[in-house]
Amino acid sequence: HRLASFGWSGMVGVATGMNDAGLAVADLVALHTGGSRQPQPGVPVLLAVRSMLEAAGSVEAALAWLGAARRTMPQNYALADGQDVRVVETSATRFQVRPAEAGLALITNFWNEPRGGAKDGRYAGMLKAAGDGKLGPAELQRILAGAALRKMNIQSVILEPETRKAYVAHGKLPVAGLA
Repeated sequence: HRLASFGWSGMVGVATGMNDAGLAVADLVALHTGGSRQPQPGVPVLLAVRSMLEAAGSVEAALAWLGAARRTMPQNYALADGQDVRVVETSATRFQVRPAEAGLALITNFWNEPRGGAKDGRYAGMLKAAGDGKLGPAELQRILAGAALRKMNIQSVILEPETRKAYVAHGKLPVAGLA
């Protein structure tokens, strides 16, 4: 599949991307996983995300690809296509898939977020801010801005798998409110 990669100057690989089949992937480093954070042999994460987008055309295919991959570091992924959305919490030995909650695939940098695994309140804040209404780019931008790690939020991307549209923010930190 052809793909769009969203990153920053000097970055090699894909942290956030979407392919021509409408598969969208967002990758966040998993923090405080309770296990070793030492890299394991395998394909570097950002190159693996690119390979996944090249090979898979749906959430189900991406789950199969990611499950079989030699994963190197703890990561959290949001996977979405026009019909499905999932969150995957991974490490070299962990592969935990969780369904969307209230139609949302919310992730930050922690595992077990729906069961209280989040350490900083961003997950709960996003869930509360989402409410019960339909969310468009403006609402998602507001939610992301509220959850942004102020000094680390150098990129923010909202992807629409059904339409293959992307809304990208960059500029002054935090950028999530600028898309």
